[in-house]
Formats: sequence, C-alpha cells, structure tokens
Amino acid sequence: MDVARFARSPVGQLVPLRGTDGRTGEQYDHVAFMPYPLADEPILSGPTWWAVSRAGHALGRLHQAARQIPSPALLRRPTLSLLNSAFSPSAPGARTAEYSRPAAWSPP
Repeated sequence: MDVARFARSPVGQLVPLRGTDGRTGEQYDHVAFMPYPLADEPILSGPTWWAVSRAGHALGRLHQAARQIPSPALLRRPTLSLLNSAFSPSAPGARTAEYSRPAAWSPP
C-alpha cells in the first residue's frame, strides 16, 4: 500500500494497526485506510442519475428475459465454470480466461 497516497485522500484517513502475528509471534506496526462514512443518499449529477436510471432499466429487461428461460440451470453451470477458471489461482498448465478492457460505454 502506498501510504503517502492514502494519507492525502479526501475520502478517508489512515488509522494505526499494532499487534502480534499469530503465526510467527512477531510484532507489527502498520496503518489501514478507513473511509469516511457515506451520506444516506449520494449527491449525484444529472448525467450520473441518468446512467443509474438506464442501468436499472437494463437490469429490469434482463430480469424479464431471464424469467422466460425454461431451465436457467442450463446456463448457470457453464457460466460458473468460466468464472471459476478466470478468477481462481492457476496451476501450472491450467487454462485461464484472458481479460480485455471493455470499450468505452456511451449511451445509445
């Protein structure tokens, strides 16, 4: 952790951590970043609320489409298998999914 970078953060503060490592018995003295509490309702700009609204609408459409699948379990297993192979630690020779950054999103 880059302590200097987090020390200047406007959204939280560094708090000291002191203790004993349970495995080695060694003392440690470090810091952790603790974000400030969030407000009850975030203050968002008009374009951000528009994006939130569009995302909610898209989730609703996805939910409706998913309800029309007669046996959702048929899709679940391949998806979970792909996620497990993409995000689990790789053994030598194991196949992993490559990550490619998605193209920039723009509203339709």
